[in-house]
Amino acid sequence: MLHVVPGVVVLALGLAITDAPLTATAMNSAPARHSGIAAGLGTAVLAAGAVCAAGGLLAALTVTDPRWYPAQLVHPRPPNASITASRHRH
Repeated sequence: MLHVVPGVVVLALGLAITDAPLTATAMNSAPARHSGIAAGLGTAVLAAGAVCAAGGLLAALTVTDPRWYPAQLVHPRPPNASITASRHRH
């Protein structure tokens, strides 16, 4: 799981570097009467981005680490394995 840490650090640094300038740009470009809507929209986009990043990170971890695979995918049983096994016992 430690192989995920560098990606999380890069993600956090990127968010820290880009969040403040993007928020300032959005707030400065909106008229004063729409400042509340602009702030709410910026917060919603930031939250949606964080959810997408977390989902992407989980998906990447699941694809790259075989310990996260379901057992059926790692060691699939052949079709009709129980029928084949019962025939060989007799």
